[in-house]
Amino acid sequence: MTYPTSCKRALKRALSCLCFCLCLFLCLDAHAQEASGRARYGSEADLLTLLKRAENIDPQLASARLAYQADQEGVPRARAGFFPQITGGWARTHNQIKAEGLPSVSYTQNGWQVSLTQPLFNWDIWTTYKQSELAEAKSAILFAQAYQELFLRVANTYFAFLAARDDLRLTGTYRQSLKEQLKVTKLRFRGGEATLVDVRDIEAAIDRAQMQEISAQGLMETKRQDLEEIFGGPLARIAGLRQDVSVPGVMPDDMSIWIAQAKRNNFDVQLQEIARKTADLETSKAKGAHLPTISLNASHSPVGAAGGFGTPTTTNTVMLQVSIPIFSGFETQYRVRQALALEEKANSDLDAAERKSVGAVRESFFSMQTDLQKIQSLANAVRSSSAALDANKIGYRVGGRSDSDVLQAKNALLTTQRDLAHARYDLLTQGLRLKSLTASLEFADIAAINGLLEDTNEQVPNRSR
Repeated sequence: MTYPTSCKRALKRALSCLCFCLCLFLCLDAHAQEASGRARYGSEADLLTLLKRAENIDPQLASARLAYQADQEGVPRARAGFFPQITGGWARTHNQIKAEGLPSVSYTQNGWQVSLTQPLFNWDIWTTYKQSELAEAKSAILFAQAYQELFLRVANTYFAFLAARDDLRLTGTYRQSLKEQLKVTKLRFRGGEATLVDVRDIEAAIDRAQMQEISAQGLMETKRQDLEEIFGGPLARIAGLRQDVSVPGVMPDDMSIWIAQAKRNNFDVQLQEIARKTADLETSKAKGAHLPTISLNASHSPVGAAGGFGTPTTTNTVMLQVSIPIFSGFETQYRVRQALALEEKANSDLDAAERKSVGAVRESFFSMQTDLQKIQSLANAVRSSSAALDANKIGYRVGGRSDSDVLQAKNALLTTQRDLAHARYDLLTQGLRLKSLTASLEFADIAAINGLLEDTNEQVPNRSR
């Protein structure tokens, strides 16, 4: 039979995932102790600090942990079917005998019994035990998956907040620069060097920038609340991504390697593999209904004397019992057919999970490459836009450029700066997603991203405070 070997492989893979969870927990705990002096409640928080707090209060992770603990008890519970079953009992009996032509006789009798049943061969017990091992492996995989999903939720929420905060900061800087330009334009208007149209254009641009700033403030407030919900309390400062840092790209830069890992290690693929093996065992269990069951039965039953006469009796019985199924109304045949159909379904589901994981990896891989190219292009665009704005300002002072030209240059710089910030965050989150799709997200990846952050000394606005 191949069931023991396949079950062991599934359990070994699941335990590897669980080991990752334990290592992540220990590393996070060590980091939290190290950062306890600088990341207290309401002070500056970074990615690892938030992840540690979320690990303690996240209900989805707690549910997966408890489910794994429950399924761990399923293996020894199923193993109990291999051990002898011992039962005992006691009875007090009142008897009355009446015979024609004879006086009636009444008496009481006490007795107790101990019986033992030891299964010797029972295919249903064996397959149930192997299925319990697969159930434990499944829970271990779900537990590991819950850890990685938690980190992705924390990272996505964290970077969404940083993106919203960058939008608010850039929009505020843009509106302030427009106000300064409006002062200069009004002075030039009084001196006859600018027109009323120039003044009105800048005032309209300021109004639009104010609307953008209000929208950015509302978005950041929403993202802040999402972040504090994960953290479980208010946050005073959030560490931001360093501006001069180089965001890492795809490593290794070979999509075939990622696809091979996804086919082998993707969590959904592992779960479907276990479902297929479970269905295979269910088919074996259904076919095993044709097999006999063999058990050893023993009993010890001492009975007291009856009503003061007679002598006590003791009965000891040992029996080897063989039960052979002969006919069950075709239930076994229909059950086998049903199990075979479910086994084919499990094979199809496994194939679908592999294809889905490959598609997701391919999409994430190409998205990372695109984001990396966008970052390089946008970084060049920011430098070019900044140089163009400086040139327009010089041209404006000497009369070669108009207010409209300066406005367009400022707006172009704002757009490219905002797109660059978003592309950097997208690349980081997409890299984490790619590793999660291959079940290879490790603490080193988390710590590496956390090392790109710095305390910006920027307070987190909170309109509810």
